[in-house]
Amino acid sequence: MIPQPPQPSDEDRQLLRDNVRKLLDRRWPAEKAPALSAEPSEVSALWARLAALGVAALGTDAAEGGLREILIVAEELGRASCPAPMPAAALANIALWPRRAVAAEAASLLRDLHQGRAALAIGLGAFDGDPHAGRLRIANGALSGALAFVEGTAGATHLLVLAEPGPVAAIVHCGAAGMKVVSTPGHAVPALAQVHFENAQATAVEISLELAEDLGRIARLAMIARALGAANRAFGLAVDYAKVRHQFGQPIGRFQAIQHKLADCLISLEGARLAL
Repeated sequence: MIPQPPQPSDEDRQLLRDNVRKLLDRRWPAEKAPALSAEPSEVSALWARLAALGVAALGTDAAEGGLREILIVAEELGRASCPAPMPAAALANIALWPRRAVAAEAASLLRDLHQGRAALAIGLGAFDGDPHAGRLRIANGALSGALAFVEGTAGATHLLVLAEPGPVAAIVHCGAAGMKVVSTPGHAVPALAQVHFENAQATAVEISLELAEDLGRIARLAMIARALGAANRAFGLAVDYAKVRHQFGQPIGRFQAIQHKLADCLISLEGARLAL
């Protein structure tokens, strides 16, 4: 039997959650989150602090933090409405860390990423799971095609994208010739973007089809965890409001109709957590 690497304990995971939450409560208060999120410099400053906690290196070593730890941090980011690019960093670690010895550009990017000097936006293209996410092709180190729904381009130093044939993970410097970013404002803050490539130079790292598909699955799980964190925060605010909002001379939380609604919400949240 092949020995399995040691995994973080439940105590380690709780410590990770506590440390990330304390930092976010201090540096990213919920009432200021929309304004802070709209400023790339604020996101970058917070990212450097998260990197100092080791968050930027999640996914490099299962003994230090694997999928469960990635989802814990994603949930805390959702709770704080914080767009720090941890999910993109984790996907980059999973894709590039085992190949860093044969890809100097990947090794350099990961080193800067783990020290908080680099920030990534990621585009999965044909492996996103959404047919509207776009797709890219690469030939002789040049990318062509377009991606949609890309997060974090405003503060990113690099893009990591999946392209065909191969597949390959391609590293692109933001602002590279042949790359155009078009903001698509909507409810998301900061805005999502479309990214167009026309023979943009990239560093290609070959990966397996299985890994490319796994990256799509992990990305979706991270988004689910982030949404769960946001929903839990909203539920907590609703409970607090039910305690202080008075009607007919008493807190509305004493009314059975409100209690039933809150109970239904809690059951749904716990069900989502168990499924995740």
